Amino acid sequence: MRINRISIVVLLCMLSLSTQSTLAGAVNFQKFAKGGMQIRTANLRVRFNSQGIPTQIGRLDAQGKLVWNANMPEDESWRVLIEKENGKQVWFNTAMAKHISVESSQDNQGVTIQTTFIHAQMPISITLKYQVLNQQDDRLRMNWSYQNQTPFLQFIRLFFANVNQLPVGPDKWVARPYHSGLLERTDTIVSHERPAPGLMWMQWIGYLDGDNGLLSYCEDLEGSLKFVNANRQKKGGLIMSWCDRFGIRKFSTRHCSYDYVLVPMATPNGINDLCAMYAKWGRQQHWFVKASEKIKARPQLKQVIEQGIVKTTGFGALSQSLTKWVPVKGYIPLEEKIKMVRQPRSYQRNLDDIRKVDRMYGIHPAIRHDGWYDRFDARYPYVLPVNKKLGNDADFVRYISENNSDQRAIILHLNPVQFDTDCPQFNPKQMVLDYKGKMPVTTWSGNRLALASPKLVIGENLSPLLQLNRWNVQGVFWDVIGGTSPTIDMNPEAHYANLDGSAFTSALHTLYASLRQAAPQMIFGTECGQEMMLPFFDYAPAYPSKKDLGDDVNITWAPLNELVYGDAFINAVGIDGNLWTYDDRFRISRRLYGSVQGQDLRGKWVQNYNPVVQQEFEINPVLSVVQDLRMLRHEINPAGWRASYWDRAVVIGNTTSEQDLEVTVQDTPLGKIQVSGLRKYGFVIINDQGEFVCWGAKQLVHNGELLVSVSNPDSIVINNRRALTMASYGFFNPDKQPDQNIDLTEWKMSCPSMYRQMVDQIITWPDRKSVPIRDGDGKQLVIPAPGNQTLRVIKDDSILEY
Repeated sequence: MRINRISIVVLLCMLSLSTQSTLAGAVNFQKFAKGGMQIRTANLRVRFNSQGIPTQIGRLDAQGKLVWNANMPEDESWRVLIEKENGKQVWFNTAMAKHISVESSQDNQGVTIQTTFIHAQMPISITLKYQVLNQQDDRLRMNWSYQNQTPFLQFIRLFFANVNQLPVGPDKWVARPYHSGLLERTDTIVSHERPAPGLMWMQWIGYLDGDNGLLSYCEDLEGSLKFVNANRQKKGGLIMSWCDRFGIRKFSTRHCSYDYVLVPMATPNGINDLCAMYAKWGRQQHWFVKASEKIKARPQLKQVIEQGIVKTTGFGALSQSLTKWVPVKGYIPLEEKIKMVRQPRSYQRNLDDIRKVDRMYGIHPAIRHDGWYDRFDARYPYVLPVNKKLGNDADFVRYISENNSDQRAIILHLNPVQFDTDCPQFNPKQMVLDYKGKMPVTTWSGNRLALASPKLVIGENLSPLLQLNRWNVQGVFWDVIGGTSPTIDMNPEAHYANLDGSAFTSALHTLYASLRQAAPQMIFGTECGQEMMLPFFDYAPAYPSKKDLGDDVNITWAPLNELVYGDAFINAVGIDGNLWTYDDRFRISRRLYGSVQGQDLRGKWVQNYNPVVQQEFEINPVLSVVQDLRMLRHEINPAGWRASYWDRAVVIGNTTSEQDLEVTVQDTPLGKIQVSGLRKYGFVIINDQGEFVCWGAKQLVHNGELLVSVSNPDSIVINNRRALTMASYGFFNPDKQPDQNIDLTEWKMSCPSMYRQMVDQIITWPDRKSVPIRDGDGKQLVIPAPGNQTLRVIKDDSILEY
């Protein structure tokens, strides 16, 4: 049979299309004769249609078998919502596009597939790029570039990196690290969209499906504003996606400067493996700074970590909680605010109360002082010249000097980016403007507040900071910045190169770097434990809000910040001051986070001794050993308990069970731990120094050795480096439930390591009277129930110096 040259060429082409690439490398690339392509590695398989759109992504086992597969929607793998300057919105997706080209290539780096679409009626186009690299052959990398050839400024929402038809059910979860971190059962998800700016909230989302998982993240080093999405589909299943938000000028092209990444993975440890994989990437970034380095640079952070933070204020916010007729929301004219502001606490009163706390509780916490001065703190919100009532400049300088003499860190409240429009120094030319040229204003506590363009207010922030330096102030709590999303700022005075969150974020970095350079020795705190603060800020509180605590059925929390970046955060509760003394959900969640706990100086505990507050502060030295460590694992048990594991400490808590629990954990970094009679919201802590906390548990055993047993299930026993303390806690709020009484039945208690000291030295606190005890059987002591006081065995005599 005769075969002409053209037929030979066709046959050769068909053969090449039906065989995998012959180029060497860890990544194998294959084209199919009927159209479509495939990238395959030892860990991964990704399939594409003939237009270069990915349709499936799957994980392979060690034998090369496909063990888990997820769909990527061909018709909705990308879509763009365009908002023009005139306010009209236009959709651009595969249904409204012409496919222009698809290109594939393979080199020493790996395989790349690039595909381009143009809008059917408008001069706009999008190019999508997909890569699998030899050096990272377990993940799919995705990128885009968008071309605007219209004579209009466009604002874009680009939905990208979509995965759909994920299985749903009570045993399948979505993990999203917005703020404190949430795990959501996929059978309860309706929909959600949460902002995930790079370096501000952890920019990833995870999906757990039995022994398999899917990690989706973006390698954004600047911080463009984007949203992470998860929602149920009408036809069943779950869809996960990302959404970029940016502005693009007329006749210009915008290239995405970072990759989105999808990693299908085996997850025998579930959320822990997802966190560890993302954390590995985070530790390679230039902005990553360990907590140990921060402590080394600013040794006074030790006081924050080991003793806690007490919040105080000179004047209070204007709200219904302070006066009956002031609305929580709504603007109040300045002349009215001046009449209404609450009588402030003077510098001298604060100093007296602080010293009283030191003596009464035997602690030495740092002090965060809000509402302390007019021209600095009070511009957010501006109320009136507060210092005229608190005292004068000389009184304030003496206040700082006295606290420094006491070796106590005072952390003053400032705000670098949100300005009160009533403040005499307010300059609207420095504020953020939207794309219509208007200044967005929010109302809080009767004040109208505007966000500043960061690069325009460096001078306004350095001036007060340098003054505080001259007054030898130990630290600053920079408010609001932790909750500030990257903003598309259209203020022409700011001259941003790009119209997106990364330009705003870059300007914030410049501002924060300037603040740190001006005061390298100061403690810097902020809100919420945000990634953006890692290089410049020292501590931030990590805690869920009340609405996020959930019930462990629908929505629940996990300490994702600590699982990923725990060794970069110092989790010191500061923004709320822990006003919820008797909210056990908050207490147990914070201890599972490894958080330093604090209190608010304006509460009753300052004037009347509170053993619960005492014990809160006693926990801090026990848990302080984890402050420069990343949490290794967080376990969520169906029985209703949780556990957090660090190299140097373990926390176990009953978060949901109404029944007292018996808990045994074998494979902890500290060995085997057994807890008996662990009541709801009770918890135990053990560290590698032999110190422990037993809050609402009857018995704690470590590696077969009894640490403590107590007959009263409402007991609190804490053994730290300073003292062994014991208190009764009825697990109720006596302010709201005065008819309930603490159990005063005698305690039968065993604490072998402290047995002899307890016989000789046990006293009441704070009056320091001896406690009559009975030796039960040589192993147990019979002691009076503590009641409304603390029983204490002092180890370190320096505690009496406070």
